[in-house]
Amino acid sequence: MAFIRFIKNEKFINEFFFCDELKTTTKGEDIFEVVNKKVLLFKLKWKNCISVCTDGCPSMRGNKKGFVTLVLQENPDIITTHCMIHREALAAKSLPESLQSVLNQAIKVVNFIKSRPLNSRIFAQLCDAMDSNFKSLLYHIKVRWLLKGKVLKHLVHLKVEVISFLEVEETDFGFDLHDEIWWLKVQFLSDLFDKLNFLNLSLQGPSENIISSTSKSFNEKLTLWKSKVSKGIFECFPSINESQVKSIVADDIMSTLTSLQSAIHHYFPSLSIDEYDWVINPFGSYETSNLSCEEEEELIELRNDKFHRLGFAEKSLDEFWLSLKQLFPALSLKAVKIILPFASSWFCEFGFSALTEIK
Repeated sequence: MAFIRFIKNEKFINEFFFCDELKTTTKGEDIFEVVNKKVLLFKLKWKNCISVCTDGCPSMRGNKKGFVTLVLQENPDIITTHCMIHREALAAKSLPESLQSVLNQAIKVVNFIKSRPLNSRIFAQLCDAMDSNFKSLLYHIKVRWLLKGKVLKHLVHLKVEVISFLEVEETDFGFDLHDEIWWLKVQFLSDLFDKLNFLNLSLQGPSENIISSTSKSFNEKLTLWKSKVSKGIFECFPSINESQVKSIVADDIMSTLTSLQSAIHHYFPSLSIDEYDWVINPFGSYETSNLSCEEEEELIELRNDKFHRLGFAEKSLDEFWLSLKQLFPALSLKAVKIILPFASSWFCEFGFSALTEIK
């Protein structure tokens, strides 16, 4: 499935491009062949393509024969980006071994109940009898990257019910479900994945671009949480904040936050947002080392134009820059090339979700 973003009537248009089936193998060459056929069918040209955004699977981003590599052979100037949403999902895999073990155990408990229809029905009746906020757990599968937070949230809220049910079942998972420290770690993971889910959702939407997605403040929040936890303050993680023994898991929390911060630095692009502040607000005083002399001259003229200053507040970012292509052609083109590329494969995720609902 592919979507395309282009300019029409002084606006950015997001349009469904095509959805096609890969008949046999799913190699980079196969994907490129399908896409290239559509490009030729609609009489488009690779030389006019500014950017391509994909997920990070080998067939897409392989160094030798990946789809992106083959696209760059058609036009080396194309900007290639890795979907921001999937980068956050990858960063979430950076848990230290102690907490990864707890996560796997928690998922094992949940799936023991949810994967067996009889267990699931009996557990639902137990929750109903105990007047629980949730009436069931959520089944965990790896391909749904938003699911971990929801699975753990349900598990934490149904702690008493889960323990009661498994005591009756007399099931041995190899660890003590009455262990308060184990549950503290589960509660922390629930809070952490909930925050990651909030970030992932904020990265979605039809208007997201590289600048808006990269400038999310999650990294600063991680620094804040580390600072608070190092001082024995756990209010950032409400599920464990009331516990009297929360300090026992402080080292695990610090290790997790540090690993997550390193992973985000690794997976996020090395795009310096400060260099593009002039795109977000051309009327401020910023360093513009990435502009040519002609572009800087046009920016100076724009900053001193009161008419366009008033128009900036009334238009969307793309409409504003597109409206300047006649008066400030070099600067307008530079800005458009920065904000036009997709930051994520949200449209594809959205499209597949719609397809699932239809089926």
